[in-house]
Amino acid sequence: MPARRSAGWQSLYAANFQSNTVSVCAVNSDGTLSGCMSTGTGFSGPMSVTFNPSGTLAYITNNNETGPTVCSVDLDGSLSACAPGFSGIPGTAGIVFLTGGQQAYMAASTTANLYLCTVAADGTFSGCTDTGINTIYAFTAAINGGDLYLNAENGLSGSGATICAIGSAGSLSGCQQTAVGAPSDNILFGNGVAYLATDADPSGLFPCTVNQDGTLSGCTSQTDPAISSPWGMAIH
Repeated sequence: MPARRSAGWQSLYAANFQSNTVSVCAVNSDGTLSGCMSTGTGFSGPMSVTFNPSGTLAYITNNNETGPTVCSVDLDGSLSACAPGFSGIPGTAGIVFLTGGQQAYMAASTTANLYLCTVAADGTFSGCTDTGINTIYAFTAAINGGDLYLNAENGLSGSGATICAIGSAGSLSGCQQTAVGAPSDNILFGNGVAYLATDADPSGLFPCTVNQDGTLSGCTSQTDPAISSPWGMAIH
């Protein structure tokens, strides 16, 4: 990646499941992507990229391991000093931090459950408990406003995403589907846009409009030769 051009410059990170790589791309003002390239090492079936609240660490979940790879985030947006992180939950698929960063949801593809974990000051996880969300909801997750968006492993089936309201202590309620008809295994919000991703489609990325009520619409495919069957994404 080139040197960071301004404080407002953002990058999108895509976890490429089939090639065991992570791509980083510049996000243009209109939401399109450019300058994509691979970054970081040590991934095995990467499924998502998530940053700690301070943006200094990136968590890349590995479907073929029992925990994520943790990397430092350099000033130019690249990932370095990647090393195995915590372990104990097989097939970790997605991580999302709650406001304040003291709690995080973690989805596991092997158990097909969504866990709520305590986050220590050093970024380690502990005390993970099952939220009771079942397979159809618990694969990858993202938070936008006061809602948690969940994706199952649906690929091209077009089941879109599920929205749940976040209550006290991280409880979830009122789950409903949105973006029905759009293929997705993961979801990411940035620049007023929701990005759906699936490794079942060569193009992989589907930017969507975020409506005032939180629902998603107008999801269209975007292609880039540096992105191949992405599963997880992150903007930094």
